[in-house]
Amino acid sequence: MRKNGFVVMGHLLKLVTPLAHIMAFTITMGTLGFLAAIFIMVLGAMGFAHYGVYHHHGNARFPGCHLYYGAGCDGVSESS
Repeated sequence: MRKNGFVVMGHLLKLVTPLAHIMAFTITMGTLGFLAAIFIMVLGAMGFAHYGVYHHHGNARFPGCHLYYGAGCDGVSESS
């Protein structure tokens, strides 16, 4: 004998009702954690892009190339 899906859902909701505040808290924290994980990457990429554009150390032809090579694009270390 098969029960209607709505009847089963109603029984499950009755069982879970005492834990509704815990479930709401859990859903909220999960959503905030998911958004934090996304925005860590977004803000990191924005910071990396900002650093590459505005900190080219005198080599205007290749902004940000020192990020990849550790020196100016002519191969000379910037500390010398």
